[in-house]
Amino acid sequence: VNGKISNTDEFLKANIVPKTIRVNSKGTIKESMSFPTFKFEKIIEESWEESELYQMFSTTKYMFVVFVEKNGQYYFNHIKFWNMPVETLENEVKEVWNKTVDVIRDGNIVKDVANGIRSTNFPGMSTNGVCHVRPHGQTSDDVYPLPIQDKLTGLNEYTKKCFWLNNTYILKLIGE
Repeated sequence: VNGKISNTDEFLKANIVPKTIRVNSKGTIKESMSFPTFKFEKIIEESWEESELYQMFSTTKYMFVVFVEKNGQYYFNHIKFWNMPVETLENEVKEVWNKTVDVIRDGNIVKDVANGIRSTNFPGMSTNGVCHVRPHGQTSDDVYPLPIQDKLTGLNEYTKKCFWLNNTYILKLIGE
């Protein structure tokens, strides 16, 4: 294969997206898995079934390439093909998507500002065991416009966000 495997005809036709997962020597995954940013103005105009998140998880097969750390080095361990179960998509993922849309639509993004740090009302890792929302910009200045001004801060734009699969959920998936 010359170049990225994800750009080969076979992967494109089968809609397979490779993702590398590194399991450290403690048996945990440091990072949750991010997906493309969403635009605040667009997500509130979509229905669940038409949403980019629904379309992505309902049509994409992921190829998890798993590396495990031993003696300070990462070694290839296995590959696992996976697609989002319909039940998970329609329950936990939909719950996070709905809460995200509600937060944006209500202009209720910022929960608190303490010492210059903003906390939000977006669904966090504790919302459910599958996914959450958090920043995905280069810096906090990497923003998208808001369709509705934030009630607490008056902001008309906000740091880019995306959906993430929880690292604990991914660890469960690759261990099955």
